[in-house]
Amino acid sequence: MEGGGNVEGSGRHVERVLSAEETTVLLREVPRSVGAGIEEVLVASVAAAVWSWAGGEAVRVELEGHGRDGLWGAGRGRDDEGYGNEECGVERTAGWFTAAYPLVIEVGPRAAVSAEGAAALEWVKRVREAKAGVPGGGEGYGLVRYVSEGEAARAQRAAEGAEAEVSFNYLGQFDQSFTEDALFELAPESSGAAQAADEQRSHLLQVTALVADKQFRVDWSYSENVHLASTIERLADTYIQFLRTLITHSASQATQRSARKSEPGGNDSSSWRSQCRHMKSSFSLRRFGVMSRMRRPRCSVCMGGSNDGS
Repeated sequence: MEGGGNVEGSGRHVERVLSAEETTVLLREVPRSVGAGIEEVLVASVAAAVWSWAGGEAVRVELEGHGRDGLWGAGRGRDDEGYGNEECGVERTAGWFTAAYPLVIEVGPRAAVSAEGAAALEWVKRVREAKAGVPGGGEGYGLVRYVSEGEAARAQRAAEGAEAEVSFNYLGQFDQSFTEDALFELAPESSGAAQAADEQRSHLLQVTALVADKQFRVDWSYSENVHLASTIERLADTYIQFLRTLITHSASQATQRSARKSEPGGNDSSSWRSQCRHMKSSFSLRRFGVMSRMRRPRCSVCMGGSNDGS
């Protein structure tokens, strides 16, 4: 659209909200079912929605986070690639940390966005593969860009289209910070403009998600000088439908697991303990998600051996 360009004064918003029941499944069952973290699931939804609209061989999304995982360590020590700092104290720091870096999700020739769970799982897999190649959670990107690069180099990158036009920020679960007996609560009204109306917006599309009042909420911010409201409405609808596809898939998986456990001889832990107290098992956690592998149980009673406690 013609107008004053992508400036703050032209910013508009489209919001979508999941029900409390859908949010519970999204947070608890979806990561378990797909073997990925919740942020990876939400990024996959953004990538799928943008690709379904714009197409292309790859989707570039700038991810924003709190910046306390990789480079600075926050008491977690160093990772396999040497990132993190056990001795970095932040108790005298004023302000907040922010880490932002571009993630390029390669799409491939078989990409699709549909109501089928398998298609949605492929998008989650693409995001996982893309994030696996980012060292230190992307926190070193800002240092390289703003310290090593000059202003001319950054301007050239923008002119060449190397900058992400879509940003995503998952703010987390606000219900954990604002409990019922908390001194403060989230205000329903807007906090007002944070920047001048003629200031250039950082991205064409800014997607922000959070959980508040037990409901998942996502906000799509855009410029009415650049995009039609109907276009962003369709994007937001595609995004939320993608999540609902994963929610339906994961709820079905959870129901099947419960049904298997309730069957006679099911592999639930209470059934195993009632059958044999000598059973020993070990687990190995995978790097991504909460999936685990259970080794074959060894038990002298079940294997026909002696029951002497050895």
